[in-house]
Amino acid sequence: MKNRILPLLFGLLFPLLFSMPSRAELYLEASLESGGDTLARSSLGDELNAGGGVKLAIGTQNWLDDAGSSALRLSVGYLWDDVSGSNGSAELEALTFDALYLIHSGPHSFGVGATWQASPRYRIHVDGVNSRIDYQDTVGPVIQYSYRFSPGLELGFRFSDLEYEAESGGERRDAGSFGVYLSNGF
Repeated sequence: MKNRILPLLFGLLFPLLFSMPSRAELYLEASLESGGDTLARSSLGDELNAGGGVKLAIGTQNWLDDAGSSALRLSVGYLWDDVSGSNGSAELEALTFDALYLIHSGPHSFGVGATWQASPRYRIHVDGVNSRIDYQDTVGPVIQYSYRFSPGLELGFRFSDLEYEAESGGERRDAGSFGVYLSNGF
C-alpha cells in the first residue's frame, strides 16, 4: 500500500513546488552511501551493498518562512555502484526520490523525511553468465544533519532505513545506508 501512496504524493508535490512563486532554489547533490546487506564481494575484498553507492540528485528547496529557518526539499536522483573481479562484475542501480523537511539554526541544518527508491536492480556477470534481480520499489525514513559553509554549500550526513524485496518474491535485503553528501543550491 505505501509503495502506491508515496509515488502519488511525490507526483503531486513536485509540480506544486516548481510552480510556487516562493523562494525556491535549485538543489544539486552528490553523495556516497554505504551500508546494507552485501550482494557481491570480489576476491580483493571490494563489496557491493544493497542501498550503497554513489548518488547524484537534482531538485528544489523551498523556504517556508522569511527568516530562512525552515524549508522543504524535494529531489530526484540516480544511485549506482559496481564491483569487478577477475571472473566477472556486479552492479546495482536505482532511481531515488527524497522529500525532507529541514530546520536551520545558524550554519546547522537538521532534516527528517522519506526516500523512495524506484526500480532497484542488481545485475551480475560471472564467467559469461548473466543474471538479474529486480527489486520492488521501496520507501523508508531519512534523517540528516548538515553544516552550511556558505550560502548554498553544505556538507552533510544522512541515515536511511530501507529494505529491498525481490519482485519474484522471497528474497529480502537490508538496504539501509549511512551517507555523506555535498550539496550546492543556487
